[in-house]
Amino acid sequence: MATKPLIIATGASTLEDVKKIYKKVIKINTNLCIMQCNTNYTGSQTNFKYINLNVLKQYKKKFPKAVLGLSDHTEGHETVLGAIALGARVIEKHFTDNNQRIGPDHKFSMNPNSWKLMIKSSRNLESSLGSEIKKVEDNEKETIQDLTQYIKLYPSKHKNIKIINWNLKVKDSTISNESIEPNGDKVIICHSNNLIKKSEIIINGEVKTKNNLKQEILTGYKEKINPIVYLRTTNITSITPKIKTFTNNAICKINKKDKLSLAHTISDNISKQLSYTKNFSKEDTTSTQTLFSKKGVCKDYAHLLISCAIYLNIPARYICGYLYSPDEKDEATHAWVELYFDNLGWVGFDPSNNCFVNEKYVRVCSGFDSYDAAPIKGVAIGNSSEKLDVNINIRSMSSQQ
Repeated sequence: MATKPLIIATGASTLEDVKKIYKKVIKINTNLCIMQCNTNYTGSQTNFKYINLNVLKQYKKKFPKAVLGLSDHTEGHETVLGAIALGARVIEKHFTDNNQRIGPDHKFSMNPNSWKLMIKSSRNLESSLGSEIKKVEDNEKETIQDLTQYIKLYPSKHKNIKIINWNLKVKDSTISNESIEPNGDKVIICHSNNLIKKSEIIINGEVKTKNNLKQEILTGYKEKINPIVYLRTTNITSITPKIKTFTNNAICKINKKDKLSLAHTISDNISKQLSYTKNFSKEDTTSTQTLFSKKGVCKDYAHLLISCAIYLNIPARYICGYLYSPDEKDEATHAWVELYFDNLGWVGFDPSNNCFVNEKYVRVCSGFDSYDAAPIKGVAIGNSSEKLDVNINIRSMSSQQ
């Protein structure tokens, strides 16, 4: 059995001719390369249509033990790249030091510069052919070609707060629009291109809150939405038989039946029956699921109160903001609820702390639920893992003096 590599260029032959020679040679030498070839040496541009690189597909099926190759007599290296893409691993090209020399093949031969370019292009192609497995590659996971963010991170303007200063910066982004939503939230839209790994939002500011009587009532806040809009439920706050039973049981024994008293009783019951448990619920945990588990964080308490209030025909909305709590570590944001009463307006309830909203709360944005009231939303083009990392520091100015 011969072991030296044997190369067979198959120019001016048929498939039957190649089958015959392959059958004879493979018996004595399995170290075999079969090259597709066209033997025309004119170097004419019309020769490209006669190269028939797709013959390599037939060779791959008919001669599985052979290495595929191309013996080429065209100008340039386009055919070489095509052959490599189709499985060729051996390439034969004519070489000259000067394409202007006289001779039958100098015109289409490779010179030192074109040879170098052919090698570089071939290696790039080999690398780009990669794997047959379709997957998200590592370099795609950390790259976002385009990111548009919808940011609501400004304190709400109302009677009980004064904004001393508030600065928001989005690194490597262009702020394209700033507006006030019908519900009064201030919004900016920013745009980023070709982000690597992260989008960073930096905020620093100072606000002064007032410790007034009835500060739980939202006064002096400008918005255009009719409160009855907030009688609408969402997938998270839907009213189920479980919600109805909980609400009815909570209010059945109280004497006062005005809506404010009913709301206060329900908020009190939620606070007492739920256990504040971090990392338990998910983003889409419903208020009914919270009732079953009796565990959750501030957003779950808020969703449950919203469901119960709407069942009693009290408009309710989810509030996202900040809570100054000197004895506890600052959270990313805090969630509470505003309920609407005809004789009062919007009143802030915090069922997770079983209290009304006071001077320690800084209201930022609102919505039907946590999804709708999210302070940051966005649309990304590209593939990237998503992780929110928040570092917040809330301090009382009086404590720093």
